[in-house]
Amino acid sequence: MPSGLLLYRPQDLLNSPTEKLLVPYVTIRCPETVYSTAWYPYSTLSDCITFCYLSAARDHPIHLYDGLTGMLRASYPLINHVEKFTAPYAMQFSMDGESFFAGTDSLISQFSLNQPGPPVVSFKTSLRDYFAQKGPISALALSADILAAGSVSGQVGLYDPFSNSPVSVFDTIEKTGVTQVLWSADEKLLFVASRRSDCVEIWDVRSTGCILGKLTGRKANTNQRMSINLKGDTLVAGGTDGQVRCWNIKSFNMQWQYQLHNDPVTGATMHPTCAILASCSGKRYFGETVDFSMEMENTLKIFDCRKDSENALF
Repeated sequence: MPSGLLLYRPQDLLNSPTEKLLVPYVTIRCPETVYSTAWYPYSTLSDCITFCYLSAARDHPIHLYDGLTGMLRASYPLINHVEKFTAPYAMQFSMDGESFFAGTDSLISQFSLNQPGPPVVSFKTSLRDYFAQKGPISALALSADILAAGSVSGQVGLYDPFSNSPVSVFDTIEKTGVTQVLWSADEKLLFVASRRSDCVEIWDVRSTGCILGKLTGRKANTNQRMSINLKGDTLVAGGTDGQVRCWNIKSFNMQWQYQLHNDPVTGATMHPTCAILASCSGKRYFGETVDFSMEMENTLKIFDCRKDSENALF
């Protein structure tokens, strides 16, 4: 969740002399394959009303779930041109948390969180001549005044979230399909991660269409989504080799890499205020190719990165 509070459970997690086995306190079984999720940006355990998240499952409406009980709170149907439910590949809450955006095939829709039902506005991204962005919208990220949208076609579109008008559309270097877009803290740089890519692209939005540099050595040559995370001047990402890597976004240099898993690390994130790293791993094994002597891993791990700690990762 955005505040990182759940990483403090249990209370002695960081000071335990032995490795603890953590179990989920709530599990929600979705009706179909989950395409995307999004935590409410102002979630806090001290206010149960805010502790919720969105989940989009194939051929079903978008659902808002209670993060503590797993109960369904609201539904937001998104219906395509053949009158079927369509699930977004990416979702993003607005800055005030009162609405959210959902990306589907060449379409971005905006819903009111407090008014369950169909979107209040939708706009096609492929209708413009010069600013046409085609293909499924696979990644969304919002700054104070720009909505960044990445697509499977390898393009990134910048839109005004208030007027829904395009600001710019540019092609990524990789062109293999965008899996994540991420704003820097000052909202001047946009980080772009793609499928089957060994790097993270850094774009300067002050000079639209200008790539500033690349963070190389990511080891993400796979169709699987491999997320990236930014904290200050540090970007962390996992690789297919089970390693987690860290770069300095100013020097573009890799600062460290550690073997933390056996399977691909699909997600690695730093706590927003503490020196704590969480990483998860896993991949799909097919029955004919499974070697049961292998150590298969689908895990979430939490590491202490405090330099003065006895259990420190570094």
